[in-house]
Amino acid sequence: MKARLVERLSALGPIIEEIRSATGAPSVTIGVSYRGETIHQANFGFRDVGEQLPPDTDTVYGIGSITKVFTATAIGILVEEGSLNWTTPVHEVLPGLQSTSDFITKEMTVVDLLSHRTGLATSTEWWYGSGGVLLLHKNQTLPYFNALKQVGSLRSRYDYNNWNYALLGEVIEKLSDQSYGSFIKEKILDPLGMDRTSVSHIFNSDENLALPYAILDDLTPHQLPIPQSEDGKIMAPAQAIQSTTNDLLKYTQGLLYGYHDQMKSGSSSTPGIVLKHVVKQLGEHMSRGTPSMLQKAYCLGLHRHQLPNTFDGLGCNAMFVGKMPILTPGSDTRLVLSHGGSLAGYSTFMGLLPELDCSIAVLVNSIGLGDPAGWVYQLIIEALIDTPRPNDYASLAKEAAENHASSVANIAEELKKKKVDKVVSKPLLEYAGKYLDLAQDFFVEIKVKQSAKPQLQIIFQGLDSQVWDLDHYQEDTFLLHASFNDLAKRAMFTFVDEDYFRFQFHCDDAGKIDRLYWAHDPVVPANEQFFVRSESKDFTVQRPILKTCLQRSNKSKASVDSRI
Repeated sequence: MKARLVERLSALGPIIEEIRSATGAPSVTIGVSYRGETIHQANFGFRDVGEQLPPDTDTVYGIGSITKVFTATAIGILVEEGSLNWTTPVHEVLPGLQSTSDFITKEMTVVDLLSHRTGLATSTEWWYGSGGVLLLHKNQTLPYFNALKQVGSLRSRYDYNNWNYALLGEVIEKLSDQSYGSFIKEKILDPLGMDRTSVSHIFNSDENLALPYAILDDLTPHQLPIPQSEDGKIMAPAQAIQSTTNDLLKYTQGLLYGYHDQMKSGSSSTPGIVLKHVVKQLGEHMSRGTPSMLQKAYCLGLHRHQLPNTFDGLGCNAMFVGKMPILTPGSDTRLVLSHGGSLAGYSTFMGLLPELDCSIAVLVNSIGLGDPAGWVYQLIIEALIDTPRPNDYASLAKEAAENHASSVANIAEELKKKKVDKVVSKPLLEYAGKYLDLAQDFFVEIKVKQSAKPQLQIIFQGLDSQVWDLDHYQEDTFLLHASFNDLAKRAMFTFVDEDYFRFQFHCDDAGKIDRLYWAHDPVVPANEQFFVRSESKDFTVQRPILKTCLQRSNKSKASVDSRI
């Protein structure tokens, strides 16, 4: 069996190179284990494009949201140590928790956070800014979580949410009296011998670091800054870990060993291994999508698929191909557990096939075009399961890359078609001012850029690094001035929709600008996403006044509802 697996895996090199070429990925490094042994590793391209330096299996990459798997493991360790139970309400650990829903505040557990079933908004734009700058500090995690809008009932729907894992980091720190990174290192990394893995970015100047790149629409790589999220900063428990294929295989082999042993023994621990409650972690906790005979679910930090199935919902590829491929097993292997990671400059995948006792790690040092790590990951799975119906992943990668590269231009064209030919309704200076999100200490400033043709600019959190030009669209609506390459070069995600670009000002009954709408969160109704204009620099004083004014003017909101 091992020899056949190695033979099939070794034959994938030319296809992986085709995927890398089609997507512009600077480097791809992969590793596969079988029955606790690493049986295949391969490296392609360059970890440093300028110096033409190749990667190896000890090259460090940012692994993005694969960090969430480690966070789930950390919670399992705390449960085993008796620091909390799976059913412990989070507010008992964090008394400052006060969600926008009293019921969620009272009932929400760590399992709800781990399985993305809290029913709360995602609100990514609050914390992530241009250039990878973190717009919030770690001590704002709980206040911002408290302000997340309720968009569904607790445990009624799946909404992937980084805020859930940011809050889990606060739970880990409170119960362990350690930083999140210190706990992960002491309890997981050191015992497993993962000495090239860290939550603190100690490898940023390492000679064997894969530099991060954005891929422009002509497949040119553009070097980006190292992502800022690390231990002691916001969102570290959701995305901060750096690792290698060698180290990730140590972790996945530990998960598989613990899973098989604990399934057999019925215990929550395995002698000689630090990973606890592995069966609980890898079990189904929240169904994803429409009901089906074939399982798509979320575990605790991992996606769970029963084959034959599609892998939509992991990465951005489903946005850019007509139809996602169905992975069909040629053996009795049915269960695949996966998690991907996407952050500015890196795309990654890690997976487990428990019935085959195999694990996979795929690391890429770029974001876009499409998700090359996702295509390579599915290609490897098909080799392991000996599929009778192999998919053409090189063609899929090319399709996704081409559609992704043209996506922003297509949005601009669609907006142009919808445009009503009307001039700006007010002098630009009347839009200028500061606008506050009432629930949070977050603001934007609108200024007039003086040039041959004056235009508005929007500045997030008052930071010089977060300035964007706005182009007039129609009436009181303006559009973010940004091409695909503009977004990519500024380390922003380029898989966005029309609403991301649209900023609409609103007038009160007296005709004065009083709000700015920006529908950036896809799970929150557009008419609930707005900033209120402030005439004061002291937001702490003016917030109650603005809330009162807002209540008085809510009757005028209906006129906006139909236009956003």
